[in-house]
Amino acid sequence: MIDDNTRLAVATPESREGSREGVDVGHALRQARESRGMSLEELSLRTKIPEPRLRQIEQGNFAALPPGIYTRGILRAVAREVGCDPVRIVASLPQDAGDERVAGIAGSPRSDSQRDPH
Repeated sequence: MIDDNTRLAVATPESREGSREGVDVGHALRQARESRGMSLEELSLRTKIPEPRLRQIEQGNFAALPPGIYTRGILRAVAREVGCDPVRIVASLPQDAGDERVAGIAGSPRSDSQRDPH
């Protein structure tokens, strides 16, 4: 488990207005990883999550992560490996982290000319 000296930022519903919470989640995970003396390379090997993805998480760049459920699964795996509470980490995410609409992944209504005629 994470020691008492490592601060874990938890976003409250009132504070979920900007990207600061994402940075706080990433920062907390990085602090926990570093306090265990673990490199990004080692974390990547243990979790099977590519290093660039781990860097995005630690930088709080959640817009670059896959949609919703995948981001939450990735964060749970990272949190467990570095000794953080996965439930608290996921609960600390900004509301739109991994949101398909924000990432431009969700299907948008197609015009009649784009629809399959069958």
